[in-house]
Amino acid sequence: MHDPQQPNPQDAASQSPTERSENPDAEEQVLVAYLDGELDTEAATQLESRLSRDAELRGRLRELQQTWDMLDALPQTQPNESFVESTIEMMVTSAQTVRPRWHRWPIRIALGVCAFGLTALVAFQTVRQIQSQPYREFVRDMDFIENVDTYVAVRDIEFLEQLYEAAIFTEDLAEPP
Repeated sequence: MHDPQQPNPQDAASQSPTERSENPDAEEQVLVAYLDGELDTEAATQLESRLSRDAELRGRLRELQQTWDMLDALPQTQPNESFVESTIEMMVTSAQTVRPRWHRWPIRIALGVCAFGLTALVAFQTVRQIQSQPYREFVRDMDFIENVDTYVAVRDIEFLEQLYEAAIFTEDLAEPP
């Protein structure tokens, strides 16, 4: 069965030279599939036609064939029985020491509760800030509101300037030590 992630060697065999130069791995896979006898008749015929015209492609096929021949010449080894047994024992031991997944649930629940609490706290503070905005403006303007009757009694700015020049209220205006 063909892996959908891998390019299909059958499709690569029918690609134009510019498409193949953009994806050299696909061309390599076509050559490997040809050597393994995995191409269908049509794709194999197309590749053989290209091989008859393209000396570079023939050279790459020859290199792959030599690599295949060298792999066949390597001695076949059998795994040692004690190695297989010790590997299986290690896997069994490892599987026994792994905690079951249900032990992770309390941690996940605690983290979820903490995240929910933090989100609720931030939302609460944000809503509180938004709702108290008009009151903060009121408090900021409180001095003016308390003295509005005095300001209404003043008929013009010249009167205030005369009071300032007379320095009657300068102690009140001085900054505290």
